[in-house]
Formats: sequence, C-alpha cells, structure tokens
Amino acid sequence: MLVKNDWLSTNFEERVVDKNIPFRASFHPYKFKEKSFDDACNDVCLELYEKYENLSLAFSGGMDSECILRKFHSMNIPILPIIVCCRNPYEERYAFEICKELKIVPKVIQLSEYDFLKYYKKYIYEQLGCPGYNSTQIVVAKEFSETQKSTLIVGGNLIGEDDFINDEKFVWISDIDLYADHFFQEANIINFYFYNMEIVYAMLPKEYSPNSKWQEYKSNLYGVEYRDKIKAKYSEQTKYILNKMNEKLVNRNYEKCSWSKSEVLEIFNNHKV
Repeated sequence: MLVKNDWLSTNFEERVVDKNIPFRASFHPYKFKEKSFDDACNDVCLELYEKYENLSLAFSGGMDSECILRKFHSMNIPILPIIVCCRNPYEERYAFEICKELKIVPKVIQLSEYDFLKYYKKYIYEQLGCPGYNSTQIVVAKEFSETQKSTLIVGGNLIGEDDFINDEKFVWISDIDLYADHFFQEANIINFYFYNMEIVYAMLPKEYSPNSKWQEYKSNLYGVEYRDKIKAKYSEQTKYILNKMNEKLVNRNYEKCSWSKSEVLEIFNNHKV
C-alpha cells in the first residue's frame, strides 16, 4: 500500500497467511498543514505525476473516480481512464459521458460474466479465500495497467461506509480495499483519497446536521452530480455460481477497522501545524 511517509499501515499480508488474525490498521502520523480539499487534491495529482508520470485510473463512473479524473484533467496532467464493463450500465454510462465531455479516450475492457468468474476465481477466491467479487473489476484494471507499466490510481477513501454520517464510525478502512495491492506487489497502485494526511483531513466533515448522508456530503465536496452507490447486477446464473462458491469459504465476511470522530480528529489535530 503506497501512502506518503507510510502514515497508514495494515496487517493485510499477515491475514493472507492466517485468516484467524483480526484485520488491523494503524496511523503513523506526521506533521502536516491543513489545506482545502481542492488544494489537497491538486497537490496529490502533481506529486503522483512527478513521481510516476505514467498514470491510469480505475474509472467506474462513480462519484469518487469522477472527481479524480476531473482533478487531473483540470491540471492538464495526462491520465488514462480504464473502464471495465461488467454488469453496471448505470455507472458505465456516467463513465463514458464524462470521458466524452472531457475529450478523453478511455481504455475499455469488455468483461463477460464468464471472464469475470474466471478472474474472481483465479485471484480473490483461490488466493485470498475471500468473497470480495466486486473487487474483480479493479484487479482486471490493474492487470492491464501493469502491461502498460502504469501506476494505477483507485478511488479508495476512508469515509462513507454507512448511508449516514456516524460519529462512532467516522472513518474506516476495509481489507477489500487492499486486494489488488496483494496481487501486484511489484506494481504501483494508489488509493487516491488516503494517499496522505492532508487529503484525508480535508475530506472529513467538521460540522454536519443530524441524518446527513455520506453520498450527499461527498457530492458537494467533490462538486459532481449526486448519485447513489450502485453495485454491479449479475445474472441469476452468475449469482448462483458465486453463492455456491462462497458457501465453501471459511471466512465469508469483509473485515474493517473504524475510528470515531473524536478519535480521528484528536490524532489529526495533534499533528496539524
């Protein structure tokens, strides 16, 4: 997991060996300056380009990846969007429309359900023994980016797990965010929104009203059109195969670490200069 100054670490690789070990994540904070969200994003875009130059983006068409693409485009930094088409026409439509608007030609990978099952079985199911089949598309994007010797940017972030903003589970990280890192450890993959402490702090809502929704907050923060989270919709046959496969797994759940609002703000505020 590539992050600035190794500020965030997990025991994901230990859990690959021993799935009885609970998933853990730890902060290793450094001194940082508070920035606006736009400035924090622009700085990450520039730093990643200066370090890696050849960049690609796992572009689902969701709000997270749309914001990233627009940030790179606004700074005239080249990045290749990779659209893996597999049973999510709602978000795919957004992905194609945004690329057309920005006059960017994406790499499009049409993934049949047979190929989807093959990738899921080869990587996530057999190697990790986990049921995270919705991460298959990122694995496919990463495999392609590796052939291009490209650093893949993904939209992983530490906010928005639940529908509503929750003081007790304010930020979180899931082991599912780290699947592609495991398979391509010699290649670069970067979760844009937790690359450094500056961007994480800039994303955190400091004030909000009761019953505030994460998706609405993120839409306003990103400056992009609101849409609900949409997961891929697989055929009944594929769902049946997935269910039968996952019945054999010992560990059928994702594992997550979370921090309360008071915990995370104390850590960040103590290192803000």
